[in-house]
Amino acid sequence: MMAKIVLRNLVKEERLRHHLFQNSFSEQAHVSLRTILESTSLSM
Repeated sequence: MMAKIVLRNLVKEERLRHHLFQNSFSEQAHVSLRTILESTSLSM
């Protein structure tokens, strides 16, 4: 019983960490994309 609870918490934490990582990654990609777009529109 105890092992099941521990395992469930581990899975939950791992999922959360993965989700946070994906969020920060997509945010960074979005920011760099916007920077590229702005710099190209300025040079035109």
